Amino acid sequence: MSRYVFDPSRFQVSAPVPVTLFGEPRGIFGLKRLIMATDLRLVIEVERTGKRTVETEGPRAGGCWSFRTLISEETEELRTDGVLPGVRRALRRRGVLPGHGHRFHVVDTGMACSGLETGAVETVCWVAAFLAAAENPLLDVEGEVARIAAEAGLKEGEEPSDGPAAWAIAELGGLRLFDGFSASPAASYPHRLNGFLAGHCGDPEDRRPEMREGRALMEKALRLYAGWIENFNFREESTESLFALLRELPEKCALQMYGNTVSRDICRSALALLAATNFEPHELGRLLDEQHEMDRDYLGLSTPAIERVFHAAKRAGALGCTRQGLAGAILIYAPHRERQVALAVEKAGGLGIRVNPDGGLRIQSLPASKV
Repeated sequence: MSRYVFDPSRFQVSAPVPVTLFGEPRGIFGLKRLIMATDLRLVIEVERTGKRTVETEGPRAGGCWSFRTLISEETEELRTDGVLPGVRRALRRRGVLPGHGHRFHVVDTGMACSGLETGAVETVCWVAAFLAAAENPLLDVEGEVARIAAEAGLKEGEEPSDGPAAWAIAELGGLRLFDGFSASPAASYPHRLNGFLAGHCGDPEDRRPEMREGRALMEKALRLYAGWIENFNFREESTESLFALLRELPEKCALQMYGNTVSRDICRSALALLAATNFEPHELGRLLDEQHEMDRDYLGLSTPAIERVFHAAKRAGALGCTRQGLAGAILIYAPHRERQVALAVEKAGGLGIRVNPDGGLRIQSLPASKV
């Protein structure tokens, strides 16, 4: 039986924008990551046209820019950018002719205003939309949409990603733990962690150069540790043995090792908190703040704009905050204080949007007049 029931002539596909609560957001070093799907969703409405073309239109990711694409079956001309070329390449490798005879309309849900990264959810949503339009059985294979999306998110000639959790959570939804480089969640949690806001920090700075530098420094530190400790495994090595050798590292490598080690341990503490009988919101907030401290003081991933929003949110009653992505967004935990915190964030030059936990990929029929 199909996982999705819908009218293939008129339907809607939607997928959630994920946020990383704790752990390593990029999956570079194989650490645990706790990721939550939110109710900020990308929505694509699809209508069968019967023409020998593919038509796409709408505001990409909620208003960043508008696009209109017309792809001819004969010429395969593709006048667009973003994720669509990669999606089409990945589907063609599987024998799928993506989207011909259909019109695709991206609905402006305002998710771009959150400042959160949307590349993974865009890719998942387009893969699912094209598979659904083709009525392709790959849609019913659990995890296949995420696998295709991870491949589609790469540039031509690149190796598969070692951190596919963002694509997986966009398909699966919920609050889930990803362990190492696996695309399959190691655990899921029933907690309804309400009270979050996505804080767009106004005029963000691109932190990708800092991320690349930090990765190179951390990889150097790991190589040195591998020469000092027999059968070294960063994921499992004790904090005490890691800290005992910090002085042997170059200063910048030591900062990265300290920040990543403490972040690893914060994630462990958060998992224990979620598993406890008595959940303590203030403790979750404290751990989020501690994670932000590592990002700011040791990993070099904060910005003045993020710090303004962070302090404004805390003064307004937020229990904790942690950075998101590489371009100036922050996740704020403020149960029962969402409105007050959102106003404070706006006064600080940002924008606070309430987000709640949500499910994964959805495909459902539309009424005749909808598209």
